[in-house]
Amino acid sequence: MNSYYFGISGSWAVLIIISLALIAFSIWSYRKTVPEITPRRKTLLTVMRALALVLLLFALFEPVYTAIRGSMKEPVVVALLDNSLSMSLDDAGGDRKSGYKKSMEESALEQLGDDLIVRKFSNTVQESESFDFESLELDGSNTDLSNALGNINRSMSDENLRSIVIFTDGAFNSGDNPIYTAERLGKPVFVVGIGDSTYPKDVAIVNIITNDAVYINDKVPVNIRFDANGFEGKSVKVQFFEENIGIGETTIELTLNRTEYSVDFTYEPKTEGNKKLSIKLENLEGEITHKNNQIAKFVKVLKNKRIISFFSGSAVADISFIKNAIKNQEGIEIREFIQSLGTSFYNEPTQKDLNETEVFIFVNFPTANTSDATVQNLVNHISKGKSILFIAGRETDYNKLKKFEEFLPFNVASTRAKEFMVNVDLNPRALSNPLIRINGTDEDLNQWNNLPPIYKTETFVRIKSESELVASMKVNNVPIAEPLIMTREFQQTKSIAVMGYGLFRWKLAGHAVEVSRGRNEATDIFTLFFENSIRWLSLKDKAKQLIIKPSKQLYNVGERIEFVAQVYDASYQTVDNAIVELQIESLDETRTIIMSPINNGRYFGAMESLPAGDHVFKGTAKLGQNQLGKDDGRFTVGETPAEYLNLRMNTSLLRNLAYISGGEFFTPENANELLDAIQNHKNFKARPVTERSEFALWSQPWLLIIAILLFSIEWFVRKRSGML
Repeated sequence: MNSYYFGISGSWAVLIIISLALIAFSIWSYRKTVPEITPRRKTLLTVMRALALVLLLFALFEPVYTAIRGSMKEPVVVALLDNSLSMSLDDAGGDRKSGYKKSMEESALEQLGDDLIVRKFSNTVQESESFDFESLELDGSNTDLSNALGNINRSMSDENLRSIVIFTDGAFNSGDNPIYTAERLGKPVFVVGIGDSTYPKDVAIVNIITNDAVYINDKVPVNIRFDANGFEGKSVKVQFFEENIGIGETTIELTLNRTEYSVDFTYEPKTEGNKKLSIKLENLEGEITHKNNQIAKFVKVLKNKRIISFFSGSAVADISFIKNAIKNQEGIEIREFIQSLGTSFYNEPTQKDLNETEVFIFVNFPTANTSDATVQNLVNHISKGKSILFIAGRETDYNKLKKFEEFLPFNVASTRAKEFMVNVDLNPRALSNPLIRINGTDEDLNQWNNLPPIYKTETFVRIKSESELVASMKVNNVPIAEPLIMTREFQQTKSIAVMGYGLFRWKLAGHAVEVSRGRNEATDIFTLFFENSIRWLSLKDKAKQLIIKPSKQLYNVGERIEFVAQVYDASYQTVDNAIVELQIESLDETRTIIMSPINNGRYFGAMESLPAGDHVFKGTAKLGQNQLGKDDGRFTVGETPAEYLNLRMNTSLLRNLAYISGGEFFTPENANELLDAIQNHKNFKARPVTERSEFALWSQPWLLIIAILLFSIEWFVRKRSGML
């Protein structure tokens, strides 16, 4: 229904009364004229004056013409087409491409015409002009379902979006879990699953887990997880390489009713630098592909010796347990400073001790007895870029701790000494966090969340925006949205905070109990957590004026190589007008690119592709004739693409995605029912749209032009009549 009306800024009654008065004034003005003119000319002059005055008055009341038009906006469907490499591979069911093409053709979505919006996605999202299988390249190096769904939410707010259709195998290997994104989107998602959900006959490395940085002569565990299907009763050789030199080898027997395997190696570097660690599985006859039989990872080997200093307000049990957990790490020295009576320490820290300390561990520190001089001295040293691990205690003085808050992941909101017990509630997003990672699977959640409870005071904190929440807490098995474990990495400073104490219970009431029951393979989470924490806190690049990093260290052949750089001056202020030159060296050639400034001291550079192999990059930053800094690193092109690591359809994910969003799940066999399911869905309907447009008449120049023209004609007629 359409409607139109005029509006003015004042009262219509006042406008009419004044208009009548002006008309009356115009009539009165020409009641008698000198010389007398004909009635016809008198009428003409009266009308022109009255009309001109009324037009001017009308403009003064700011008239606005408003039109309200109603219409129905037809429902729109978005089709997301998986354009990743995995959609072109063979699986247990054979060629996926034929099933993909069949499902698109039989879905008949092209009948929607202009109401169908088509996008293809892999690690990025692109518009597609047609719903046509031939338009797909199927060469994307990663699958990011969450980004594909999130892109719809960001770009289609004005459309009457009613349904989303996804053609995919569900094997996402980048981004967040798409189920969470679909829930936030609030639209039914219809999923067409492509591929076979059964495991193909294959052995495939899933991941390699080790520290990103290690120290010379420091023995570091390297864990490899791989899947094996269809080779029961056979064995596979697993080889471990550093820079293509074999440093370890083992043989794993493949057994019936088991598909997941784990292998542990120990890596003990002898020289510093960026080292490439590789794992290779023996190629078995009959595998669907051999491209997923190897994986690589770069680690940084450092030569520094680490000084770890404990500070505590009293001799609490957590200190001895933490010391025992980390003392076997190579290249570390532990120093212990525990307060005695008053403000003194059993072993007084010297300035040399504080200068040499790389990581400070506060356990139940500071307390009310800690002197202000000690607090300020520690603040001065930590402000130089030292790392800090804070573990709360019953006597911790949070007023004195405020002086350390600029280095910690949180700000204190309130505190009381009342004590209660809490359990770990691990954040699922933290599964890849190097502090808590066990195997990198959902089973890690269960192991962490089943730890014995620890103690905590009624101290509540606000996590800082640049910090990462690792774990919240549960009280009486009820989740509480209050941080328990947090990390922060900001301006070359790292910190970890654990807001509970009595952590030794994880060891005594957790791991020790499991061992006493004969489960010697049980994970010692207490030791794992503190070993990983010390390694992470110890890894710090010196404040460099040029930092260059590739977007990742392992690229596929043909994949775009991207770099981001940060440039600082001597006072560590960002520099936006530097010349950043980057050289990429391979076996037979060297390529040079000049990186483009973005903002805030950041620069970007990219090249479309590089040949397979290891590559070294070297960069320099100059400001005028002065060199600000240098940086270098390594990356590899041609390693196993992530798309080869999972060659089966993730049916459970796709069914849950459809169910939670209110859509349905289809396969190529029943894809011909898809269009009817979409159109019969209760959500699929046109939406009434109301458009309101306003036209401000008073601001238009033609009102004034007409009034002036009428006054001009009136003046001309009066002059011709001899009335001037």
